[in-house]
Amino acid sequence: MNSAVQRLTYQPALDGVRAVAVVMVLFFHAGFGWMGGGYVGVSVFFTLSGFLITSLLVAEHGETGGVALRTFFARRARRLLPASMLSLLLIALARLGGAFPFAPGLRSDLVSAALQIFNWTRLAGETSYAAQFTDAPQLVSPVEHYWSLAIEEQFYAVWPLTLLGIFALSRRMTRTSVLGITTGMFLLSAIAAPAIASAFGPDVAYWSTFSRLGELLAGAVLAVVVAHRRLPGWIARLTLPAGLALLGAAVWFPSGSGPAYSGWMPLVGIVSASCIGGLLTPSRLHTALASRVPVAIGKVSYGLYLFHWPVFVLLRQRGWELTSISGLLVALALTTAITVLSYFLLERPIRTANVEPRLTLFGASAALASLLALFLIVPSGHGFLETDSGVLAAASADGADLDAELKLELTAPTPLTTAPPATTVLSTTEPIDQSAGDAVGVESTADGNRASPKLPFDTDPVLPAQLNRPVRIATIGDSTAHIVSIALARWSIDNPGYITSDVLWCPGCGFILDAEVTLFEASEPTARSNTIFDDLAPALFESVRPDVVLLMVTLNDMAEHQWSADEGPLRPQDPRFEQHMYANYLDVTQRILDEGVAQVVWVEPPTPDWLGKEDELRESERWDVMDRVIRRVVEEGAGNVHRVDMDLWLDEAGYRDNSTWRPDGTHLSDQAIDEVVDRWLVARLLQTV
Repeated sequence: MNSAVQRLTYQPALDGVRAVAVVMVLFFHAGFGWMGGGYVGVSVFFTLSGFLITSLLVAEHGETGGVALRTFFARRARRLLPASMLSLLLIALARLGGAFPFAPGLRSDLVSAALQIFNWTRLAGETSYAAQFTDAPQLVSPVEHYWSLAIEEQFYAVWPLTLLGIFALSRRMTRTSVLGITTGMFLLSAIAAPAIASAFGPDVAYWSTFSRLGELLAGAVLAVVVAHRRLPGWIARLTLPAGLALLGAAVWFPSGSGPAYSGWMPLVGIVSASCIGGLLTPSRLHTALASRVPVAIGKVSYGLYLFHWPVFVLLRQRGWELTSISGLLVALALTTAITVLSYFLLERPIRTANVEPRLTLFGASAALASLLALFLIVPSGHGFLETDSGVLAAASADGADLDAELKLELTAPTPLTTAPPATTVLSTTEPIDQSAGDAVGVESTADGNRASPKLPFDTDPVLPAQLNRPVRIATIGDSTAHIVSIALARWSIDNPGYITSDVLWCPGCGFILDAEVTLFEASEPTARSNTIFDDLAPALFESVRPDVVLLMVTLNDMAEHQWSADEGPLRPQDPRFEQHMYANYLDVTQRILDEGVAQVVWVEPPTPDWLGKEDELRESERWDVMDRVIRRVVEEGAGNVHRVDMDLWLDEAGYRDNSTWRPDGTHLSDQAIDEVVDRWLVARLLQTV
């Protein structure tokens, strides 16, 4: 049995394969469109890892009749943990120093990355609505790339025991029995991967260990073959076509769809295994990949993979464009410098140290525990969909004296509105007047688009001098309105006696209630929006009797909608869309006034400056439609309906181009919205009562 197993010697060409794979990933993550399928490089790493680990295990079992698990795991710890932990340590220290402030849940991401379960954390993470924004540079997690490391580590944890089970099932260690079982496992995983994608969706297909197992097992099958026979010379002929196929896949596969998202990556694993097998015999490509430069890059490819992503993220957050020559050179230079220092000062000394496996595992456990303890003090960013229930409860008008008449004295100029009439009825019969002006001193151009103010815009209005009771404010809308409501609540707690804050919201809510969004799936938000106005809003109005209802939405109402099959999907720029939107906004306003609310305030949200896949929603013509519709509704509402222009405030206050104010391009950060509320919005709202 011992003579039947050949131990794999060091193959420098395989370091060359590592070099090519990591370069694919680097160009892919830098954002070059011509490398849309650069994730193929990760797949090559999977197959190469499966091959090398299985080769070591099969050789050891052939020589000794067993596998020293403690020694195996100690070797893995010395090889993988130093650079991995250093990367996480540097990210944690950078976060403590103020970097990555908007990455949601960074503390939990660090913990799951350290525990090698990040792929499952990612799968359990953002909702589909939130995922519209998570690719914004300010929100990207610096440990996003740990998903692939987690899959490899999970494989390393179970594969030695699995192989021991395969050996035990075999009456004797023959090529047929071990190879047959291993091949069967690969075939099962290859069949399961597309089934998993079909049943659970593309995210599970991409991130799940079970759907990516086939790529690792493709390498394992090759290792069993190589361990029991010398490969024929003709196998080298596979190297060039397989390598070209992998390069072609990296170029032609789309970045957000394709085999990785539909469960067909085991086929890529077969191609990778063919390339690896061919490189075990002499050829011109073997000679090229075994040359000095590819081997040098391959030796540090693990560090390049670990350190490049947080460097890329940090540079992007500082405004660097990595697809430019200067941006790419800076990114690669920083990544290479950190990688080389890590390799020579940390990784290689630990890897070559003569330390007993028991002490190695103890040291690794102690280092991990220390790292996890550090993570406890790392600030954890939160997502824009997270509700601070305690703050909202403390700021609510629920339980307040609802019978006290509101009286206030202003130190600012006389309020811009008059006392509300007993009944206000809005008309939907008049056509939209695209030249209608604004009640707060902003005029339109001849075509109705946003223009400069008639009077200087007051970015810092004055609060009332006295209030006999807080003004009760209820906010209704989407996640942008939710952020405003929480900021109002925080302000009310810090400045008692001025306002209370209540909110009704849902992710993706809108005020177009009688149509279907056709640009993306939004049936649930539309249904939730109707529930708010049919049931929840009347109940809230009865319980807190708001003086002011603030209405704000950003994205969904600016998407294509369909009201009837005859009309088909309509873009906001279509006059029919505008008329439908106008009727819906008037109806929403009238329903609120009919509930006895004195004042309705429409907020013109800041135009998004980044929307990823839905970037067409940034078209200025869409937002001109919202502007015209809100102006007309305000005009119909006499003194009971108002418009506040948050978009214009950002311009006048000088924050339009500040990327830290809207990390995802749409939602204001906590610090930003707190400043908006403190400097402008509260006083502006109090001017309406």
